[in-house]
Amino acid sequence: MARSFKRTGTALAAAAIALSLSGAATAVAQPAASGTSNRHCVVNADGGQSKCFGTYREAIGYATGGHVTDAPLSAAAAARDSAFAEELNSSAGLSNLVVLGTIYQDFFFEGESVTFTGPHDCYNGNSADYSFDIPAPLTNHVYSLRPYANCWFNLFTGAQATGYASPSYKGETVSVDEAWRTHSRSLTLG
Repeated sequence: MARSFKRTGTALAAAAIALSLSGAATAVAQPAASGTSNRHCVVNADGGQSKCFGTYREAIGYATGGHVTDAPLSAAAAARDSAFAEELNSSAGLSNLVVLGTIYQDFFFEGESVTFTGPHDCYNGNSADYSFDIPAPLTNHVYSLRPYANCWFNLFTGAQATGYASPSYKGETVSVDEAWRTHSRSLTLG
């Protein structure tokens, strides 16, 4: 009887190792599959309500009060476009809203996105000028991010910028640190 328990235990351990090496038993949340329809939402610091669109261009048009109408269609293309970043970073003539930054559901700025806006640029990049709870479906699914307007991102494990804080993300980040990808419920921009 003891031998059959040992054999069963050994077989189970071997199966668990094989599954973990193959990735079949991985319980870590993965980014959304590419090729799916994506939403691109905008959240304003005043009120915190989000409004979503079918393309990133529509979202940025809304975020800038209609002043930027030629944004790239995809959020990934926009995040890599230095001329577009310059346009967003120069607040001259845009509107009473400033694009502060965008978070993305997948690596390399892919998938669904949420863009945050406010009435002014971040002041000095090292204190919290704005605080947002991360709306679904990006709650606990922040895989990449892109700040604008002199802002730095900090991610938090709790709502309303509580809990553990991430290191500051000062520039375009194609892959957020692993610990924060699935544990980000709120953020600050400063």
